[in-house]
Amino acid sequence: MITPYEQDIQDQPESLRAFATAPAVAGLEELRQGYDRIVLTGMGTSHFAGLPTWRALARRGWPAWWLDTTQLLDTADLVTPGTLLVVTSQSGRSAEVVALCDGRPRSTLVAVTNDGASPLARAADLVVPLHSGAEATVSTKSYLNSLAAHGVILAALLGQPAGPARAAAAPVADALAAWLDGPDPAVGTAGSRSRKRRRYPRRRTPPGSSATARWSWPGPGSPRCSSTTRPRPPTIWAGCTGTWSRPGRP
Repeated sequence: MITPYEQDIQDQPESLRAFATAPAVAGLEELRQGYDRIVLTGMGTSHFAGLPTWRALARRGWPAWWLDTTQLLDTADLVTPGTLLVVTSQSGRSAEVVALCDGRPRSTLVAVTNDGASPLARAADLVVPLHSGAEATVSTKSYLNSLAAHGVILAALLGQPAGPARAAAAPVADALAAWLDGPDPAVGTAGSRSRKRRRYPRRRTPPGSSATARWSWPGPGSPRCSSTTRPRPPTIWAGCTGTWSRPGRP
């Protein structure tokens, strides 16, 4: 018997495939039109999903900011009429995100969310749906799908086709499924435990940290090890390097 949290982890590959095969988002190709700045924001894990996008833009010298929504509410002047504001929120209903939508200056708002009827989606000029389905506990499926969604947004900003960037989530899903089904390093190669018996214990968040650990699994040398020592899955989509580290430790 597995917990709902464990079931969400097991469902991550199918959730990624749902995103990879979803219809294209109309209007994405227009994101490359001139903005004086790009602001990426969100709360918690949703916020960290935008980190690879910000890094990719910063490496290219683009005027891009990455700050959580609480900080953005305190620096509202950062959002101008020429700003592309990308807000990531699984629910689209976080209190800070709703406050931002209600009080922001006029700008172009792109919402990355799992709820097309949420306040965030209703306020957005463009919605990138996550297609991650319902989650029983913390953000597991929606976190990976948010990374994939940001890969699509980044491709559009760089003037690249969004279709291949979306489809690139499919081989990641296949690699993740194979990894979840593979031999357990803690018990050697003589046999592998089934999905239903593999355990993913909850990790504690360090005191004073706002980050929430999302991954913990069996690993080499001990019955359990953290995501920082487990070998990474072999494939990741372009522009999302480093995304397999747990949130809070980019």
